[in-house]
Amino acid sequence: MLGFDISPGMLAHARGNVPAAEFAEASFTSLPVDDASADHVVCTLALSHLQDLGLFFGEAARVLKPGGHLVISGTRGHFIGSPLYPLIEEDTEGNVRNWRHSTGEYLRAALKHGFVVRACEEPTRPDLTVEPDELPEPLDLSEPPDVWALHPWIADAVNAARAGMTALIIWHFQLPV
Repeated sequence: MLGFDISPGMLAHARGNVPAAEFAEASFTSLPVDDASADHVVCTLALSHLQDLGLFFGEAARVLKPGGHLVISGTRGHFIGSPLYPLIEEDTEGNVRNWRHSTGEYLRAALKHGFVVRACEEPTRPDLTVEPDELPEPLDLSEPPDVWALHPWIADAVNAARAGMTALIIWHFQLPV
């Protein structure tokens, strides 16, 4: 198994979690892999960092064997309030560029590069963003509050606004044989 990322930190994390795999620094638009050499390509939660999805789908089509499978996932908007969403640490300089891609953008990019859709799922967020017994923390109003810290103060509104919202889009594509 091969894995690629442009972030040395993410590669170190991956190596620690999957020691049997080989990892290297590379962009998902320029993989150091021979043409038609892979049976599967998986890309999770990374395509929001790419403005033009066609660049990725073209590269995936290049490296996949005929009949090869492509599985991707992407966020549907921001996981507001989630500690899992990549954010810049306070007191650091940086910029994490993100683009929100519509379902149609994924589909147009995939079809342009010869992929066939095998499945598409859009799971929803859990019913509750704020648990009923979650107590709000006291607010320090000497500075603007973190917007996510406000959620427990308006739990019913937050839960009603977010109920049933799509959290992810998960695609399974395949190249024809």
